[in-house]
Amino acid sequence: MKPGTSQEPQSARAILLTLLKKRGLYTALSRHSVVTDWPKLVGPTLAAHARAEKVSGSTLFVIVDSSVWMHELAGLKRVLLDKVNGNLPEGAPPIDDIRFCQRSWASPSVGPPAEPSPPEPDSTDHATVIQLLEPVKDHDLRQLLARILEKDRTLKWRRNRPVSHK
Repeated sequence: MKPGTSQEPQSARAILLTLLKKRGLYTALSRHSVVTDWPKLVGPTLAAHARAEKVSGSTLFVIVDSSVWMHELAGLKRVLLDKVNGNLPEGAPPIDDIRFCQRSWASPSVGPPAEPSPPEPDSTDHATVIQLLEPVKDHDLRQLLARILEKDRTLKWRRNRPVSHK
């Protein structure tokens, strides 16, 4: 055992939270809990007619049953934003907007148009991932962390690429 390491086993959750915080990903990923928490946040009546689909940027996309529900929820947007942001983990960036889309109009990918794919990881990316994942022994946890690190690489690429104005 290395000096300064604890003999107490850590839960996978604790290891994952530590790694996410070290990589600066925790606060950005934490607001995606809104999608799974949506029914609890809005109650069973609204949840039966409106489903949180995804968070993209600072926008929450919600699929609704009908134009009547879309109109009703549009009138409650400020209240819903307050509820959503009030239940985000401390330090999570706020959700700035909610976009409602009628179920019959919702395409499989509701949200912004598809962007170009980032380049394939290079040898430096591979070496970094291997170094970060080396201490993790659990296979499933390693796969999960590898996907998170790939998502981080993709987000950094998108932030740093030049914006084309059409």
